[in-house]
Amino acid sequence: MGSLLAQNFASIKNNKVLPLREVNSISVDLQNSNVEIIRTKGAFVIVETKIKLYETNFHILEHLKQTGRYYVKLEKQKDPQHISLVEKTSLPTLRISGKTIKEEISYVIHIPERVHLRESALALSFQ
Repeated sequence: MGSLLAQNFASIKNNKVLPLREVNSISVDLQNSNVEIIRTKGAFVIVETKIKLYETNFHILEHLKQTGRYYVKLEKQKDPQHISLVEKTSLPTLRISGKTIKEEISYVIHIPERVHLRESALALSFQ
């Protein structure tokens, strides 16, 4: 689902469900500081990623999504009971035809109440 509006931006929302197996703690280690954590019942981490690109179109945004630019994953840590939610790669400045494209990324992360949320370097808002 995406749109191209008169303000000349493209936006998309992506949901990803990540199962938690034999894990009792998680840390959120995303580069982006626009992260909201919601505690839920259940056994899955659900990551809602909202992306907005300015001065471009939906087809470019969809291509970037398909190539994995906005991919997040659960990464195992030394402690087998702990995982981290991380981006697949760092996000370099986006340039198209030599022009820097403004990019806004935000996350809403649903984490089961049974899982301890460990501190990370990011300022998180809790709900």
